[in-house]
Amino acid sequence: RQALGLNAGQTPLWLWEAKRAQDHSAAGHVSSLVKYLAETELHMAIGPERRTTFPGSMPMAWAAKPLKTERRRLEEHWESMGERLRAKRLEEDVFIRAFLDGCLSWSRARDLVGLSALLQQPGLALPSP
Repeated sequence: RQALGLNAGQTPLWLWEAKRAQDHSAAGHVSSLVKYLAETELHMAIGPERRTTFPGSMPMAWAAKPLKTERRRLEEHWESMGERLRAKRLEEDVFIRAFLDGCLSWSRARDLVGLSALLQQPGLALPSP
């Protein structure tokens, strides 16, 4: 929340984002969950619409379509650049080991999937039309 400039009580995820994260969690897909949340953070950081449209800032029905479209376009852009996060290549035991060692925090998970480094790279935002 602090990195995104959110207050302690402010929800960072829209309902559909939280639902998808819960689906990954319920299915036990640890690496998919971490990758999804990391790409959501990336979307929040560089998506022009998502960066300024926080849950509760407008009715969900108005926000869903443009934000989901923006995310898909960003994911396609990152894929074309070869810059998708590497959680698919990480075995879930990497996260489980870090958790059991008492070192799994969001900062550590971000580093494991490459988000911290990726946020430093130029060109991740969609090119201007």
